[in-house]
This record gives sequence, C-alpha cells and structure tokens, in this order.
Amino acid sequence: WGDRAMGDIFAGLDKFLALGLVDTSRMGVMGGSYGGYMTAWIVARDHRFKAALAERGVYNLISFTGTTDIPTFIADEFGLELPDDPATLWEHSPLAYAHQIQTPLLVIHSENDFRVAISEGEQLFAAVRRAAKAPVEFVRYPREGHELSRAGEPEHRIERLNRIVAWFDRWVKDE
Repeated sequence: WGDRAMGDIFAGLDKFLALGLVDTSRMGVMGGSYGGYMTAWIVARDHRFKAALAERGVYNLISFTGTTDIPTFIADEFGLELPDDPATLWEHSPLAYAHQIQTPLLVIHSENDFRVAISEGEQLFAAVRRAAKAPVEFVRYPREGHELSRAGEPEHRIERLNRIVAWFDRWVKDE
C-alpha cells in the first residue's frame, strides 16, 4: 500500500524508461480497485503523467472501513482496527494527498458497488475539484457494481471503453 507499492511500480517503469521503450511525453496511468487506489496515490506524488484514470478505487481508508462488503479487509491488510489507529489509515489514503494532484484525472465508479462504495469516488472527485490544480471529471454508472468492466451491462461496458479511449486521446495522444 502507498509508497512501498509505488516504489515497486516505478522500479518496473524505470526499467522500461532506461530501455527507451516509453515516450515520456505521452505517459498515462490507470487502474481499477486497488489499481484505482494506486493511480490516485501515484498522481498525488508524481506529476510526469499526462493523464490518469482511476476507477472503483479505495481513496479514503477510514470511510471505506465502514462501507465495504469485506468488513475484515482493513484488519487483514493493516493489522489494525479503525478505532485503534485512524491516523495510519488516513496517512495511507490517497484522499489525504488529493489536493496535490496536477494530472488530468477521470474518476469512474458504479452506483451499486458494495465492495468500494461510490462515495469513495465522489470524495476523490470533490477533493481534486476543490484544489483546482487539475482537470477532473467523474462518471457514475447506474445499476452497476464492482465488476462493471467484466460483467456490467453491455452498453455500459462499451461506453466505458469508449470513454477511456477518448480520455487518453484527449490528454495523451500525439497531435
């Protein structure tokens, strides 16, 4: 979680950069669920990406603790309960650093996500928008859950893919 995982991700990215396999002027980052968490974490700390897309991510570990359908998740991952150490959970929450995001960010979430409540995406969107350092958009899908990308309504899955392509075309694609 957080910086330790980001270090691993950047170690891999640095290998590709050293090989000259990446156009650094056109880098984007995206992920869903834990990948959504890491996307928000990364763009709050590193400003080299031209665009980011975070979907169905955990952005506030404190609120997530009380809304997820996996009630033991935080205890299993962090070895603590919310009342014991909320400061550690906040320290590892991308929302705590969202005001630092300068990368154009698209946040996607589903209204019926019981794994990661839509309020997680709403909080991230609101924080980035209030900071006003980066363009941010929020897309919510009705009737969908955490598995939108794999098991959502066909028209929502198609629309989501088109939206992802359009977002990265808008911010990353070479003119």
